[in-house]
Amino acid sequence: MPLRSGLRRVRTALSSEPEKPAAATSSAAPVPIFYGYTRYSVFSPTSRSWKLTRGKDSDRDYFEQLYAEQRMRPRADIFLELSVPILQQMAQAHDYRHVVHYSADMPQPWLGPLQEAARRYPVLWLVEADEQPVLADTLAADLRERGVGDCTVVNFRIDDDDILATTYLDQLSAFAGRADRNRAISLARGAAGVYLDGRIEPLLDQQRPFGAQGQAYVGNFRARDGRLFLRGGPGIDHTKVARHLPTIVDAREIAWLQLRHPGQDMLTDEADALDRIRRSIAHLPPLTDTDIAALFPTIVDRLISG
Repeated sequence: MPLRSGLRRVRTALSSEPEKPAAATSSAAPVPIFYGYTRYSVFSPTSRSWKLTRGKDSDRDYFEQLYAEQRMRPRADIFLELSVPILQQMAQAHDYRHVVHYSADMPQPWLGPLQEAARRYPVLWLVEADEQPVLADTLAADLRERGVGDCTVVNFRIDDDDILATTYLDQLSAFAGRADRNRAISLARGAAGVYLDGRIEPLLDQQRPFGAQGQAYVGNFRARDGRLFLRGGPGIDHTKVARHLPTIVDAREIAWLQLRHPGQDMLTDEADALDRIRRSIAHLPPLTDTDIAALFPTIVDRLISG
């Protein structure tokens, strides 16, 4: 359900320096707590970080293009139908919540299905982004409210048109011990695919060290004063994370699926966008010797035979 405004007012003192590990106590959580994060087409007209905000004559132009059918239809299908069920599956085996920042002014054709997905899949935690809540503050407030003990906290981001493998949190868990706090993790191997009209072309094998997909940050929560120590996350340039934090890179297993579709480039027509997408990944080898049904069960019926 949407986060109450009271949580938005909570401010947490975050440390940019590693905290000295506290002595183990009986209240220490035996497993890490995971938080995912997705910006679901947040209306942010003052931002210059997104292509759609550049060169617009008015906020209305930006709003209409942000929520245009061509742009939103594939994102709604990928995130709500293909990605979220896998997130829920991971939540059955891990202490995991997924924060979704969204705009309260999002048109109903898109807002209604998002809210319905949150009712069907309790892993989703919808947070209105109109007041620009600080993610780390939101997480710290949740940890305090839950009354957890000292624990390791792992935060990662996923775009609304990418999909995580069912084993993603299993893979992260190998690097989420006390000794890994104040480090970043780059699960650098994934799949690439072209999404068009609800169908997905044969998957390709790609390796992207420091890519946004598969990147996570390990910190810790200190129960005695309710402080969250978590470096990285939104705002850090994921391609330069190793300049800021010791970073573990692991490309042994497929960890994510990056889907490309024409709706990602609203500045060109669909045919040109599709041609550009296919040329950009033409050098990648086919994904072989991989149990796609086990890693990405929701896409099996969508795959086009190679």
